[in-house]
Amino acid sequence: MVTFKGSSRFFARHNAGKYQMDVSELRSAFALVGEISERIRLWSNDRIASVVAGETPVRMPEGPKRVLHLIPLSSFADPYRLVPTKLLARDVRRHFCPVRDGGWNDRLNLDGFLSYNGGSRRDPNSDYLSYCQVFRSGRVEAVCGRVVMDVNGTPTIVSYEDTLVSAVDRYHSALAAVDVHPRIVLILTFTGVKGAALARSRRYAYDEQLIDRDILILPDVLVNELPTDVPKMLRPVFDAVWNACGIAGSPDYDESGNWAPGRRGV
Repeated sequence: MVTFKGSSRFFARHNAGKYQMDVSELRSAFALVGEISERIRLWSNDRIASVVAGETPVRMPEGPKRVLHLIPLSSFADPYRLVPTKLLARDVRRHFCPVRDGGWNDRLNLDGFLSYNGGSRRDPNSDYLSYCQVFRSGRVEAVCGRVVMDVNGTPTIVSYEDTLVSAVDRYHSALAAVDVHPRIVLILTFTGVKGAALARSRRYAYDEQLIDRDILILPDVLVNELPTDVPKMLRPVFDAVWNACGIAGSPDYDESGNWAPGRRGV
């Protein structure tokens, strides 16, 4: 909405630029706001079910996984807003790499743009470690497998926060580069983690309490603009993961609430 000299007008954007919305478009837009929260959760739940069922764009290993969704609110108004070839621009595609470190491959697919690492293109039965699927709507799905290790006989989620902070920062920047509005809902989910602990370090695990459910759905985070402090934005999510193991909050923040992942020796 733009207010000027006592008059308020609503504008929207399409491929040709900005235009003033008429009454029917305004009515549709406000109706969409009322149902968008439910539509976000339904879409995320459907995608998580697909990941659990193994219906992923590349073959993933069985067992626990970490699923990150970035869902722009604008994606529900225009589900085909992105021209896939725009995602092939060098400065864009390198930001849409998988969450895991290391080399990766990428390609266009029916849904949009896909990057992935691990596995072997020569062996169709090999498992990939992670992938990032960018849908034509602007939604992003980043999935990592093998997120639980055996630590002293206990299945344990090892440190992931620093790589997730970096990935969220990259994905937000890349979406902004292809003109996706930064008003985005972020959802992090763990699957297959019942009975797992969280790592105090790469050598030792917490033993207070094990996760009591197979699918760990964490609080949504609404981002209204490009984040300047991604760790602060993600703290409610990280705290909730630790809460699931009986810990008051993430130990990766100092007493002043500043990001300090080296404090627990990971």
